Amino acid sequence: MKYTDPAGRVLLPVLVSLGTQSADLLFEMASEMNVSLDELFSSILEDSVIGLTESSQFSHDVVIPDSCSTEHLLKYLRID
Repeated sequence: MKYTDPAGRVLLPVLVSLGTQSADLLFEMASEMNVSLDELFSSILEDSVIGLTESSQFSHDVVIPDSCSTEHLLKYLRID
């Protein structure tokens, strides 16, 4: 695994619920890689978000009103 400076890291405690077979596989992977389960999860999560960028188009196109009546919502969704 690639070394990263601890000062540039964010601690994010996570509770994960998964099946017994999946847990066994993750423990086996960590053991074979000679890393802790935390390090394995960190590397998997880091790899999964590499290349993702914040979509500026989405944030500029979305308008969230302060309130919305049922009629307005149904009209917007075109459910009559």
